[in-house]
Amino acid sequence: MSAQTEKNLLPGSIGEVLHYLDPSCLRGEDHLRWPPNTFILAAYVLKQSGAYVNIIEGWPPSLLELELHDAELDNDTTWADWMSDIGKDWRSAYSKQQGVPEEIRRWWKIVVSNSHQEVRGLSSQKSLCAALIHLMAAADEAAEGAGIPASSDSTPDKTFAKQALELLETIASLSTNVVATKASVLPKLHAPLGGLTLRSFSHNLALHVGYEARPSWRIVSRESHASLNLVLAPWPKVVRPKQFSEGQCNLKEMPDGVGVVNYEPEDGDVIEWIKKLIQKAKEFSPRIDGVVMPEMSLSRDKYDLVRREIFEAAPDAFVICGVLEKAPGNNSADNYAIFDASAFGAPQNPIVQHKHHRWKLDRSQIETYGLGSCISPNDIWWENINVKDRGVNFIVLNDEVTLCCLICEDLARQDPVAELVRSVGPSLVIALLMDAPQLNIRWPARYATVLAEDPGSVLNPLQAQEC
Repeated sequence: MSAQTEKNLLPGSIGEVLHYLDPSCLRGEDHLRWPPNTFILAAYVLKQSGAYVNIIEGWPPSLLELELHDAELDNDTTWADWMSDIGKDWRSAYSKQQGVPEEIRRWWKIVVSNSHQEVRGLSSQKSLCAALIHLMAAADEAAEGAGIPASSDSTPDKTFAKQALELLETIASLSTNVVATKASVLPKLHAPLGGLTLRSFSHNLALHVGYEARPSWRIVSRESHASLNLVLAPWPKVVRPKQFSEGQCNLKEMPDGVGVVNYEPEDGDVIEWIKKLIQKAKEFSPRIDGVVMPEMSLSRDKYDLVRREIFEAAPDAFVICGVLEKAPGNNSADNYAIFDASAFGAPQNPIVQHKHHRWKLDRSQIETYGLGSCISPNDIWWENINVKDRGVNFIVLNDEVTLCCLICEDLARQDPVAELVRSVGPSLVIALLMDAPQLNIRWPARYATVLAEDPGSVLNPLQAQEC
């Protein structure tokens, strides 16, 4: 496609969408070399149009529809096997710097030749829709294991795997042709077993649209075991009403009856308590993989002391802890989850994820938690914390475990990160809470089932011993 033709792209057309993502993709084939670059274009168009639902009307399409007139499939070859074979050839072609499979080139030509078609009318364009789905499927197969460190040296095409890890650690996306503020591609761990969304169409790659929720992919290599041994440390032992107080809001104009509430962690004898807890845990299992503490369980100063004790007692463990940090001269505080890993006894740089939503307390909650002696039940109170850029850290421990954290209110108010978490489908989601004991009838259990069902992650909520 010429530059002049690009200027005449119709509003709402597939060509306009593709040009928005990657202006060069309509006049060349450079993006076809690296499979995730093709995946992001095909998946984005399919998501925007919703045309992927055509798959339930009859699949797979004929080779004639795919413009593979001279191709033949063995009777014993399934469509899934075919996609797998093309994906392997595509991956190998990248590693060996060879040309992409002919099927990929032909399917992309179908897309370019139909770039004038409207996105909203894609469902009626059977060949075009099929070509996009095939491009997405083959790219997904080519990226098997991308972003996940292999547990052995038997991984094929190490060039591909190395490139994938480098991209995730530098730009947090497997695609290089589309800026992350528009869309990105991430590794995928679970696909939903119910429903029909674009997430149902891939096993190894996930499309993430926009930048409101920013992904981060962190590799913290750990030996893979048959189990992940976590010490759940429900500190503090009790949350008291006196730890809550009326705060000073940074906003100049607040309506009557609305205020902000401060919380003060009570560090107490936490160091001796955590020592005894780890000792008791070692009586059950000598190997401790991680120690997890709830939301706002410690101040930052106390956390620095506690982590040293944990690493001394369990040098190969990681620590996930909810921390409340108050900056000098600032009325509000930072509420965040911190991930600390030790590498042969030496702590790595901690990974921080801030809470995405403030906790809102109304009369019902104030009375339930017995806070009426500290703040008025007649008013509405907001947690006095800073809300910063929303992001989710996906932490890869090994080829079996990839985890992420959500902090209390973020489990209930899942926008804007829910789609991101569901797309990636981490094997473990840890929810740090400051709440009463968790029962099946209470809100954390209800909201946890959402992610447990789609995408199928294991949910682990943790709260203080008593509120």
